[in-house]
Amino acid sequence: MALLRCPNHPPDNTRAKSPFTAFAHPVGYPETAVICGRAQCSEPAAVWLTQSEQDQYALGNRIFGCVNKDVKIRVTDAPPCCAAPRPTSREPQARRIQVPRYR
Repeated sequence: MALLRCPNHPPDNTRAKSPFTAFAHPVGYPETAVICGRAQCSEPAAVWLTQSEQDQYALGNRIFGCVNKDVKIRVTDAPPCCAAPRPTSREPQARRIQVPRYR
């Protein structure tokens, strides 16, 4: 069963029966209704997949059930990634300051 986690809360595979080894983005990510499953977190989530779910993905399946079985999530056609997504930053990107040069 897929797991929903934001980049700040990757899955803990130490207790998982089947480790989550890749993630796929839900349709519309990061402007998506899929939210991290950790308590007190409301960040957009990626859909973490087990190896068997990655095999299903390779066969064309794009709809996965979650751990609690109450929700199914549709993911994009982009290939699953094996590295954790980068944490999202709420701060705007730093801009370079133009310093005048005097001669």
